Amino acid sequence: MAEVEFYNGTTKLTGTAFGDAGGPHGNMTERSFEKAFDGNTATYYDASDPDNGYVGLTLTNCGTIPPACTLSVVASASAPACGASSTLSAALQGSSGGIVTYAWSGPNNFTSTLASPSLTNLTSAMAGSYSVTITQSGCTATASVSLSFTCSPPPPAPGACGVTKVRIFPRPDCCAGRTIGAQIQVSTTGSGGPWQTVLTVLNERAGQWSEFALSGVSGTYKAVRYLSPEGGYTNVAEVEFYNGATKLTGTAFGDAGGPHSGLASNNFAKAFDGNTASFYDGNDSNSGYVGLSLTNCGGATSRLAAEYQPEAEGLAFTVTASPNPSSGRAKVRVNLPEAGLVSLSVFNPTGQVMLSQERNGQIGENTFDVNYEQCPNGLYLLRVQSQGRKALLKLIKIQE
Repeated sequence: MAEVEFYNGTTKLTGTAFGDAGGPHGNMTERSFEKAFDGNTATYYDASDPDNGYVGLTLTNCGTIPPACTLSVVASASAPACGASSTLSAALQGSSGGIVTYAWSGPNNFTSTLASPSLTNLTSAMAGSYSVTITQSGCTATASVSLSFTCSPPPPAPGACGVTKVRIFPRPDCCAGRTIGAQIQVSTTGSGGPWQTVLTVLNERAGQWSEFALSGVSGTYKAVRYLSPEGGYTNVAEVEFYNGATKLTGTAFGDAGGPHSGLASNNFAKAFDGNTASFYDGNDSNSGYVGLSLTNCGGATSRLAAEYQPEAEGLAFTVTASPNPSSGRAKVRVNLPEAGLVSLSVFNPTGQVMLSQERNGQIGENTFDVNYEQCPNGLYLLRVQSQGRKALLKLIKIQE
């Protein structure tokens, strides 16, 4: 055996060497008991007794045994609330005496060395888990506490939002004419109404945006909505509301009937997501609606009552029909940005063509007589096409 060392904590024990009665091999002093404790690994003890030999120390320097760590901590916090304050606390248990240090950490890069730090003006970024590590006399203990609360965004200021323009894109895959007769409504109190109608949609442009300017009466509003016409199922790809050049945004809402078949993927927000390839399709065939509780209002003042404007500035393709309802004869006024052939077709609700004719049109306003007196009373759809442009209007025939 070259070396044997005994320790108490970090203290190496020392004392007087002893060994078995057989002594060192050959009684050689250079192989004495002390060689096993001299700190020299190049020397060694070699015993005469091959089976029961031993060496040891009668101890004289024993060191001190450090006390066992019994330190623990319990972390807590006063009840948090958005915008309020909360105080963190660390309750020390099993103290062994001596100076205590604290190290807190938490969300939003929070740190503190206080025993009970305070968090003020709480925001959603400050919610989460807070940890504390305490140290005393070489002992450490760790605990954590979670702060859970919700900060809702502030509601828009009453009367904050003007509405100057509405843009509508019809459902792209089917259901032509289902935006005709829809109403644009506004509310000064919120999504629960009461509602004021500021526009009735008379035209639809298949596969294109229709744009409507609101002019006449000033007002500011907290909510806007698109109210489906009878039989329309709220089928619409996109509805956009504007205050001057600012597109209004907010939280989408809709009627209690909800989306068709309850599909989560077909929710109210589809009418406001900016994607004309998607659409909202409601369960309520006659009185469904989608709208926005407004939060981003821009800076212009609203002008109400409606006049039709085409999608792009300077594009003057517009279509109106009067009288409507009628006994089956209507004058259709078509404003053309360029001369060309004009196609006019009348369809019944099942899609059957009841009347079709073509006329030559000149730049500017053109008036065409459409006679569908031979058709039964009811609802019809007039389609007007020219130079790649198309508009749809609902015609209503009533008994004279």
